Amino acid sequence: IITYYGSKDQLDGLEQLISSLNSCIAGILLINAADNSPEFQSLVEKYPMVQIGEPIMEDKPNYVVYTDEIKMSQDATNYLLKSGCKKIGALMPEPKHLTLFSQKKRVQGYYLALLENGLTIDESLVVYTDITIDGGYDSAKKLLREHPDLDAILGCCDVVSQGAMYAAAKSGRSGENSIPIFSMDRNEMWDYIPHFLSY
Repeated sequence: IITYYGSKDQLDGLEQLISSLNSCIAGILLINAADNSPEFQSLVEKYPMVQIGEPIMEDKPNYVVYTDEIKMSQDATNYLLKSGCKKIGALMPEPKHLTLFSQKKRVQGYYLALLENGLTIDESLVVYTDITIDGGYDSAKKLLREHPDLDAILGCCDVVSQGAMYAAAKSGRSGENSIPIFSMDRNEMWDYIPHFLSY
């Protein structure tokens, strides 16, 4: 069973799901989990577990598969640079409340790629956003307003990038005048986005 858990207001629903499947759960994969609250941990800690990404349950014996957040962002930025983009805006995750993004690794990868390619770092091209479609929309709108000559937008994840696509379309940067929007953490959402808006 695959389920998405994005915030503490969804904890009751997750608790009901786990409770209804309790007799047949063989184990849990935590993929890029950000909630290290005692309530979440007590809900999942009784099952065998593998954590993918930054570990949030260090006190429980389990396997951790680390993902290279810096390299991922660096590769994404390099791809855009090699495609001819020079002025790339970045929508990066607000690190304040999320364990996964607390070390700002994705923005480090973005900066590394710029430096490797001899470009100067312009901090006004990075907007920190909450991980929602609305967050991506508002942040991309700000970027496009402040930098009308932007070549591309690097989104930290799919929901943020989807919001950026809506902002680009509203700003007249779609169709023949389109701006590439690159999303990290691709998931099935992109299968439902019109291709003329996505890259």
